[in-house]
Amino acid sequence: MKELNPCIASGCLGNCCKDINFELTNSERKRIFPYAVKVKNLGELNKVPTDHHDVYFSRIVRRKFKGENMVEVAIVGRCPHLKYDGNCRIHDKRSYAARNFQIGSDECNKIRICSGLPIISPDNPIE
Repeated sequence: MKELNPCIASGCLGNCCKDINFELTNSERKRIFPYAVKVKNLGELNKVPTDHHDVYFSRIVRRKFKGENMVEVAIVGRCPHLKYDGNCRIHDKRSYAARNFQIGSDECNKIRICSGLPIISPDNPIE
Protein backbone atom coordinates (compact mmCIF):
# COMPACT_ATOMS: atom_id res chain seq x y z
CA MET A 1 0.00 0.00 0.00
CA LYS A 2 1.32 3.44 -0.95
CA GLU A 3 2.32 5.70 1.94
CA LEU A 4 -0.13 8.57 2.53
CA ASN A 5 1.54 11.90 1.93
CA PRO A 6 0.40 14.00 4.93
CA CYS A 7 1.21 17.23 3.11
CA ILE A 8 -1.19 16.43 0.27
CA ALA A 9 -3.80 15.27 2.78
CA SER A 10 -3.48 18.68 4.50
CA GLY A 11 -4.09 20.56 1.23
CA CYS A 12 -0.48 21.42 0.44
CA LEU A 13 1.15 20.37 -2.82
CA GLY A 14 4.80 20.63 -1.80
CA ASN A 15 5.00 24.37 -1.17
CA CYS A 16 8.11 23.81 0.99
CA CYS A 17 9.85 22.49 -2.15
CA LYS A 18 9.53 25.75 -4.08
CA ASP A 19 11.65 28.90 -3.94
CA ILE A 20 13.72 27.82 -0.95
CA ASN A 21 17.27 27.92 0.40
CA PHE A 22 18.70 25.18 2.62
CA GLU A 23 21.96 23.48 3.56
CA LEU A 24 23.17 20.10 2.33
CA THR A 25 26.39 18.20 2.54
CA ASN A 26 28.25 18.45 -0.74
CA SER A 27 27.86 14.71 -1.36
CA GLU A 28 24.07 14.99 -0.94
CA ARG A 29 24.05 17.93 -3.34
CA LYS A 30 25.95 15.88 -5.93
CA ARG A 31 23.56 12.94 -5.48
CA ILE A 32 20.28 14.89 -5.43
CA PHE A 33 21.09 17.90 -7.65
CA PRO A 34 23.99 16.81 -9.89
CA TYR A 35 23.23 19.57 -12.43
CA ALA A 36 22.98 22.42 -9.93
CA VAL A 37 24.69 25.62 -11.01
CA LYS A 38 27.63 26.67 -8.82
CA VAL A 39 27.94 30.34 -7.87
CA LYS A 40 31.01 31.96 -6.31
CA ASN A 41 29.68 32.78 -2.84
CA LEU A 42 26.58 33.23 -0.67
CA GLY A 43 26.20 36.85 -1.79
CA GLU A 44 25.94 35.69 -5.40
CA LEU A 45 23.54 32.94 -4.35
CA ASN A 46 21.17 35.59 -2.99
CA LYS A 47 21.23 37.33 -6.38
CA VAL A 48 20.35 34.39 -8.63
CA PRO A 49 17.70 35.27 -11.23
CA THR A 50 14.21 34.53 -9.99
CA ASP A 51 12.74 34.36 -13.49
CA HIS A 52 14.88 31.36 -14.46
CA HIS A 53 13.88 28.21 -12.56
CA ASP A 54 16.91 26.18 -11.61
CA VAL A 55 18.96 24.86 -8.67
CA TYR A 56 22.02 26.81 -7.54
CA PHE A 57 24.60 26.22 -4.81
CA SER A 58 27.57 27.77 -3.09
CA ARG A 59 30.04 26.26 -0.66
CA ILE A 60 29.74 27.38 2.95
CA VAL A 61 33.26 28.19 4.08
CA ARG A 62 34.44 26.49 7.30
CA ARG A 63 31.09 24.75 7.87
CA LYS A 64 31.10 20.98 8.12
CA PHE A 65 28.73 18.19 9.10
CA LYS A 66 30.35 14.94 10.17
CA GLY A 67 33.60 16.09 8.56
CA GLU A 68 31.99 16.91 5.23
CA ASN A 69 31.81 20.31 3.53
CA MET A 70 28.41 21.98 3.46
CA VAL A 71 26.78 23.89 0.63
CA GLU A 72 23.89 26.33 0.60
CA VAL A 73 21.37 25.37 -2.07
CA ALA A 74 18.79 27.68 -3.63
CA ILE A 75 15.89 26.20 -5.54
CA VAL A 76 14.33 28.86 -7.74
CA GLY A 77 10.84 27.79 -8.72
CA ARG A 78 9.82 24.17 -8.16
CA CYS A 79 12.26 21.51 -7.05
CA PRO A 80 13.04 19.40 -10.12
CA HIS A 81 11.97 16.32 -8.12
CA LEU A 82 8.55 17.71 -7.15
CA LYS A 83 5.66 16.24 -9.12
CA TYR A 84 2.65 18.45 -9.88
CA ASP A 85 0.51 16.33 -7.55
CA GLY A 86 2.78 17.32 -4.62
CA ASN A 87 4.63 14.01 -4.35
CA CYS A 88 8.40 13.70 -4.55
CA ARG A 89 10.07 11.62 -7.26
CA ILE A 90 12.97 10.75 -4.92
CA HIS A 91 11.06 10.50 -1.63
CA ASP A 92 12.94 7.41 -0.44
CA LYS A 93 16.29 9.02 -1.38
CA ARG A 94 15.58 12.63 -0.32
CA SER A 95 18.09 14.71 1.61
CA TYR A 96 18.63 14.84 5.35
CA ALA A 97 17.14 18.38 5.35
CA ALA A 98 13.97 17.15 3.65
CA ARG A 99 13.67 14.12 5.95
CA ASN A 100 13.81 16.39 9.00
CA PHE A 101 11.33 19.02 7.77
CA GLN A 102 8.33 18.38 10.00
CA ILE A 103 4.74 18.95 8.91
CA GLY A 104 3.16 21.40 11.34
CA SER A 105 6.51 22.89 12.42
CA ASP A 106 6.97 26.67 12.63
CA GLU A 107 8.78 26.60 9.27
CA CYS A 108 5.99 24.53 7.69
CA ASN A 109 3.29 26.86 9.01
CA LYS A 110 5.11 29.98 7.75
CA ILE A 111 5.06 28.46 4.26
CA ARG A 112 1.41 27.41 4.67
CA ILE A 113 0.39 30.94 5.67
CA CYS A 114 2.26 32.44 2.68
CA SER A 115 0.48 29.90 0.46
CA GLY A 116 -2.96 30.77 1.84
CA LEU A 117 -3.33 27.51 3.77
CA PRO A 118 -4.39 27.20 7.43
CA ILE A 119 -1.77 26.38 10.04
CA ILE A 120 -1.67 22.86 11.39
CA SER A 121 -0.37 21.34 14.57
CA PRO A 122 2.32 18.64 14.61
CA ASP A 123 0.36 17.06 17.48
CA ASN A 124 -2.73 16.49 15.34
CA PRO A 125 -1.86 14.08 12.54
CA ILE A 126 -3.60 14.48 9.18
CA GLU A 127 -5.89 11.56 8.43
